[in-house]
Amino acid sequence: MLNASFDDFPYEYWKNTVANAYHCGSTEESYFAVDCLIKVDRPLSAIDCLYRILRSDKVVDSSKVAVALLQWIKTTEYFKRFDINSFNELVNYLQNDDTVSDDDLMKIEWEYLPIINSGANDSLQPRVLEKKLANEPSFFCKIIRYAYRAKFQEEKNELSEIEKNIAKKSCYLLGEWSKVPGIDAEGNFDANAFNNWFNLVQKKM
Repeated sequence: MLNASFDDFPYEYWKNTVANAYHCGSTEESYFAVDCLIKVDRPLSAIDCLYRILRSDKVVDSSKVAVALLQWIKTTEYFKRFDINSFNELVNYLQNDDTVSDDDLMKIEWEYLPIINSGANDSLQPRVLEKKLANEPSFFCKIIRYAYRAKFQEEKNELSEIEKNIAKKSCYLLGEWSKVPGIDAEGNFDANAFNNWFNLVQKKM
């Protein structure tokens, strides 16, 4: 797979080649392939390679996984299959890696929320989003407003596809939310923290 690698980047080669991580002779070659695939907007093929690395080495470059997952959101790359297990393992790996920022994790969890919250997917939760709901009343209120129209809110014309998508994801998030406000890092319930959260929600709503 790497025979066409040279200084003048072979765009057409990487855009059209069959990407198979098993053809790489080393992890270094696999990462080179990942970088090239991302460069030509083939994040799904890059994700497949990254999953192979994770399976063989038990570790993977989280920054490359995050880039590939975020690029996947807007890609036009055709991929004949979706492997939920590889997706779960890569996202779970990111969630347990302290070097990955909460901002990146929140973007990934939000964009892939329908997959994460699907009935067939019980091994993954949107941890950062749920924590944000439980810790930040303003975020909770924003998600509530996205998901539901207030009684006094004027009727508006048909929602745009973007607005429908945001509303649907907000309902997904609220419907599966399992982290109770007021629970500390040790899992103990703090009534004062909960009351403070609740009071702030009431004020903001």
